[in-house]
Amino acid sequence: ANPANLSGLKLWLDSRDSNTIFSDTVLSSISTSTVGGWKDKSGNNNHAVQSTSANRPTYNSSGTNGKSVIDFDGTSDFLDSSGLSITQSYTFALVAKTLNNSTGRDFLFDGLSANGRSIISLDNGGKVQMWATSWGNSNLNTPSGYFAMTAVFNSSSSSLSLNGTSVNGLNPGTSNLSSVIRIGAHKDISDFLRGSIAE
Repeated sequence: ANPANLSGLKLWLDSRDSNTIFSDTVLSSISTSTVGGWKDKSGNNNHAVQSTSANRPTYNSSGTNGKSVIDFDGTSDFLDSSGLSITQSYTFALVAKTLNNSTGRDFLFDGLSANGRSIISLDNGGKVQMWATSWGNSNLNTPSGYFAMTAVFNSSSSSLSLNGTSVNGLNPGTSNLSSVIRIGAHKDISDFLRGSIAE
């Protein structure tokens, strides 16, 4: 499968492609294991970057099935992709891993604009939830280890699928996603993901 062929694709981050992982924010080199930049393969240049060294996640070349992933420490790591602006309905598809952060919710991503946020949260009361002005509780338990997830934000017709189990008719609200997407943390730099993102 090649996501670049999907109509309307806005962002594609693929950790298996080591040519898209960089230790600096100008996307010119990988010289350390910390990730300062993750190149967007959609062609839209919505690259994810982190300019603060202490907040950079780690490149793991053999994270799952011998393929590389980006590891987030659960305490300070996150990446920001600026310029991503999408309106409902839209779909997120990802392969990731959680180690179930006991200190709070694990945010896979969040928007930074007060009026343009969409969220997928793990371990929110032990469940996976979506938010776009209100919590849409999937009642699916936070997984352990790697998982495949798709989430469709479409107001009261939203849905979430986790490892093949789907929940339809969720209503996380009508907020769109604008300005910046924060990957691995809440917009207020809290509730960090403790785990990994593959794609």
